[in-house]
Amino acid sequence: HNIKANGNQTIDKRDSHRRRNSNDNRRIVKQICKEQGMSVAKLAAALGSPAEFYKKLQRDTLTAQEWQEAAKVLGV
Repeated sequence: HNIKANGNQTIDKRDSHRRRNSNDNRRIVKQICKEQGMSVAKLAAALGSPAEFYKKLQRDTLTAQEWQEAAKVLGV
């Protein structure tokens, strides 16, 4: 599952897939926020910890409960 990058660095294909999913998730959250008339910043603030939400969204490490809370805030 590993590929070589830049000659020295080995990248796990799963990491590449994880980054793609993370980008998709951020894009989806941004789109839903837009449709609901809410900024991602307001969503993060409503969830109580904006910096933590952004980090977890970026890293695709939000728990199922956190996704549910975000969905509830967004009304979806």
